[in-house]
Amino acid sequence: MPAVLLAIVALLALACASPAKPTLPPPLPTATATSQATATPIPATPGPIVERTPEAQALRLRAEAFTLARTEARFDATYTFNSPAFREVCGPDPWFFGLIGEASFTRGWNNLNDDAPLVWTVTLVEATGVSGSTLVSVATDTGRGLDLLSYTWAMIDGEWWLDESPEEACAL
Repeated sequence: MPAVLLAIVALLALACASPAKPTLPPPLPTATATSQATATPIPATPGPIVERTPEAQALRLRAEAFTLARTEARFDATYTFNSPAFREVCGPDPWFFGLIGEASFTRGWNNLNDDAPLVWTVTLVEATGVSGSTLVSVATDTGRGLDLLSYTWAMIDGEWWLDESPEEACAL
């Protein structure tokens, strides 16, 4: 267990290392004296997202590893993000078919070829105690946004696991 905690701390330190500050564009013009409201400049490029709690930071790292495996079509790796209890009930084949079906639906809905590369990216992380959720955007490899997916997670024995119902995921 201490090795797992050390690994998590190392990953959190790496994830929280502050990259070079982005240069902001020049301020936007503000409203003139004759207008009723004053415009507030908003930077065009937001800064890096940093979760406020260690639980949320750990969830982001876990969710990003999951979405990277999805993007790289490493379905065997995506299966390992399910809890051990889930894997006792649901084998990898139904899980793989579900992932493939989800991607096929996204491609079909957006009139893409069956082999069009898709990129999954974590866009929002929320963690409260032992439950969490992530919002994941799906886009083409050229950056065209296609879909938003929500995943629920559960903290079990100090680790975040996908929190899916085996009955629904293994319906095949």
